[in-house]
Amino acid sequence: INGFKYFENNNTDIFVSADTFMVNLKPLRFLTNELNIQQLKIVNLYGQFIQNDTVFNFDDLIAFFSEPDSTKINTEETGEPLKLNLNNLEMKNGSVKYTDLEINQTFSLQEVSFLIPQILWSRLDSSKADVAFKLSNGGRFESSLNYNMEADFYDGFVKIEELQIATFLPYLQQYFKVSAIEGSASGLINFSGPADDYNQLKMSGNFDLNNFALFDERNTKVLGGEHSRFL
Repeated sequence: INGFKYFENNNTDIFVSADTFMVNLKPLRFLTNELNIQQLKIVNLYGQFIQNDTVFNFDDLIAFFSEPDSTKINTEETGEPLKLNLNNLEMKNGSVKYTDLEINQTFSLQEVSFLIPQILWSRLDSSKADVAFKLSNGGRFESSLNYNMEADFYDGFVKIEELQIATFLPYLQQYFKVSAIEGSASGLINFSGPADDYNQLKMSGNFDLNNFALFDERNTKVLGGEHSRFL
């Protein structure tokens, strides 16, 4: 599919769009109760999510699919779970916007990209997922997850670079009387553990706060520091 666009109810604003959406699957594998995708690729994905109090711009879509289907045919359960064999899942140059109308604040994710070579379920193999994107207001997010199904063990990391904390000022002002906040945050968290026991989850890493400054309602600096590190 090329030039895909899905509009809001007003038939003017775009809810989701993509320059290219391509999927290559093996439909005959459904006969053996397996979803087999050889490649899925999305290029220049755009999505816009808007919240006003407890109402989202996709609530009508959820309501539509939540309605009971009178034409649905009842079938007996086979008892056998669907096997997943997903390969080469890729997104290039995605862009996602989230707007909170109550505080008139918009968060944007730009250059969202990821490549997942393979996801196997009900198979004794390993999977790997890498995700990376930039924030339009400054900062970069990167994450990697490795999962060994035979050992039922996972490990990975989450990394944030130069996240501009001023983005969160409207949320801070809901609880504190502040006029401005400055600085950037960076951090790295490594994690690992068995998938069947979250009590054995191990985490380590560091968190850095640079050029931090907090100002009260009179624009007076009440708290600040050039560099702080938390381990």
